[in-house]
Amino acid sequence: EAVFVKGALGVFEDDRFADGTVGVLEQIAETDCFSVVGGGDTSRAIGMYGLDETAFSHVSIAGGAYIRALTGEPLVAVEALEANRPE
Repeated sequence: EAVFVKGALGVFEDDRFADGTVGVLEQIAETDCFSVVGGGDTSRAIGMYGLDETAFSHVSIAGGAYIRALTGEPLVAVEALEANRPE
């Protein structure tokens, strides 16, 4: 089993709207499945609400980039580095 999360669910910074993001992250953290959580806001939510980052298999601040990498799309920054690699 695997879970991939890209982005927070709503305006988690406001406690009135945090239940969705926090609830989903708490449920994922309680499983033993492979879990990848991505996006700067999602990473920030983990810290803001005292969730244990080590409960997730991987936490990335690059949500969009990791989704593109998983689907095989080229990453512009990686292509630029490869094109300018010294020989």
